[in-house]
Amino acid sequence: MAKAALRKNVSQHELIAMQFQQLRNEQQSLSAKIAEMEGELSEHNAVIDALKDVDAARRCFRSVGSVLVEKTVGDVLPDLRDQCSKIGVLVDTMKQQFEVKSRELQEFKEKNNVRVRGEDLDDDESVSESHSVSKEEDGSSSKDVGVLVGK
Repeated sequence: MAKAALRKNVSQHELIAMQFQQLRNEQQSLSAKIAEMEGELSEHNAVIDALKDVDAARRCFRSVGSVLVEKTVGDVLPDLRDQCSKIGVLVDTMKQQFEVKSRELQEFKEKNNVRVRGEDLDDDESVSESHSVSKEEDGSSSKDVGVLVGK
């Protein structure tokens, strides 16, 4: 009877650790996408800065998908500015989603008494189970990161 209860408790800890890892992966994914979109925004702004002083009748080439299209600077510049503003709105929306996900992750940590190895832990706190997750699995470094689920 005690073994069954212990197994149920361990599986509960494993479930919490998996849910925490999933939330953390979603947060990291959002962060990576935000960085990618900010890079796109920066590239668009660089092109806009380069073209703003150029004659509007001058020819330029624009990549649309995998096709290179010939247009004039006067045709391309408004489209670039429009895309730039849309990317900016997208980045702002994704940052809000990131903040919501961060709050959700923090609430999950507090609700389930989850501690991450490497964060400050009180020495007198009782921790019932430790689940190590190697960062090599998700393509990062080989340093171990663990999730600790307290009683």
